[in-house]
Amino acid sequence: MERVDVANRITDLCNDLERRRKRLEAFVKSEVLPQAMADYDEALDIAIVQLRSEGVKTTLVEKRAKGRCKDQLFKLKKAEIAYKTAVNMLKAVEVQLGGYQSVFKQFSEM
Repeated sequence: MERVDVANRITDLCNDLERRRKRLEAFVKSEVLPQAMADYDEALDIAIVQLRSEGVKTTLVEKRAKGRCKDQLFKLKKAEIAYKTAVNMLKAVEVQLGGYQSVFKQFSEM
């Protein structure tokens, strides 16, 4: 691998890092994750109140309420996974960039 190739790869990774950062920023600004959390919490509260009013035993209320809110929980988990994946991908590009920068530094010291 030549110095020019490494420099080009560093430039590409910097651009990729910036694109991923912007996508992550847009995801955070979209408030998908907090909205999914709020929707799940609200649905769970409503389900608990309904089950209590139906006279369901206290020990069973939470499990049954969670079962009634499975769609909201799915959306919440999906949003959490999307956020964590975006963060991890950003970190992976940063690690790659660090590796290429180390190689470039070695070329510079020759």
